[in-house]
Amino acid sequence: MTRSPTEIACDESGSEGEKLIGGNTTVFAHASLRLTEESAAECIQEIRNRAPSPTLEYKSSIIRRSKHRHALKWLLGSSSPLHGEAHVFLIDKTFHVVGRIVDLFAEDGTSMAAALYRDGEQAFGPERWTAFLQAFNELLRARNGRGSSVSVDMAFGLVDALRLHGAGGLAGHIMELLSQARPRMESYRTRLVADPAMIPALDLLVPAIVQARPPLG
Repeated sequence: MTRSPTEIACDESGSEGEKLIGGNTTVFAHASLRLTEESAAECIQEIRNRAPSPTLEYKSSIIRRSKHRHALKWLLGSSSPLHGEAHVFLIDKTFHVVGRIVDLFAEDGTSMAAALYRDGEQAFGPERWTAFLQAFNELLRARNGRGSSVSVDMAFGLVDALRLHGAGGLAGHIMELLSQARPRMESYRTRLVADPAMIPALDLLVPAIVQARPPLG
């Protein structure tokens, strides 16, 4: 027997391209939904009935108003058509950047990325930590064949400064490991500039689409 393909509707929120540090949002969300057109239309009409608005395009900001809280609870509750038919994948943008940085020197560096994400700001101070993240965010971005405004030397100069500042702690140890990964970053930048079709490390849609799926069962 052949099965007809399942159609999954997807949408995202919080996308600012590959600018993950210093943007307007700190979290990227990608939702996938399995509903028939009829069920979707009925769901929208029920939302409008519970949270009326004259706008033609119904935005999430409407239903998130305090006066419409009862409608939001219904939409996210067990009696809603969304129950069991929706999946949301969230990405903390800063943690994603930290993870890609740790990838430069560790094959499976999840625990180190978590430690650096958790301790980095306190270990190095907010200004140093933010400057470090912004520099590597810039280096890891795809620029359609163009170079980065931050050089590898500049970024690893910050690494050396943080390594000395955080000496003795776990975050400082991680910086020590990162300081030895300069050749891998140089290689990555060379490949990124030479091949604009290369999948960028900071493109959040790639892991989001991989995670998009219908509900289990």
